[in-house]
Amino acid sequence: MDAENGKRIETRLLGESDGVPDEWLRPRYRIGQAAERTGVSADTLRYYEREGVLSPTGRTSGGSRRYSELDLEKVSCAHWLREAGVSIATIREFDVLRDQGRQTLTGRRAILMAHRDELRRRRDLLEASIVAVEQKIAKYDRIMETRR
Repeated sequence: MDAENGKRIETRLLGESDGVPDEWLRPRYRIGQAAERTGVSADTLRYYEREGVLSPTGRTSGGSRRYSELDLEKVSCAHWLREAGVSIATIREFDVLRDQGRQTLTGRRAILMAHRDELRRRRDLLEASIVAVEQKIAKYDRIMETRR
């Protein structure tokens, strides 16, 4: 609650346009600046654009991309999802939902939960593989010990 006016303060999620100042919507960053500010390469920004994950807010008269502060948040969100192993198609789906507003929280949460479950499944497979490799190493160690 905001003590000053008694209104409930909502947490704004990364890349959501609800509640951002108009200044955040103004295209102002060149691609190199956007890459530097987000920590992704210019090539990655172009890739996200080609794949429909991102569309820069504006372009100059010469066609150069210009990114807004909100665009940079969307890039950061997409990159975070990508680093977590989320497919480009799923990121695109997540972005479409996010751009539709808060009424899509359930859908976005479901995407994240499904991916979390997939990550857990992969982790379990990796752990089983590690155990199998460790057992094989132990077997080699026993064989090598008996040869000494």
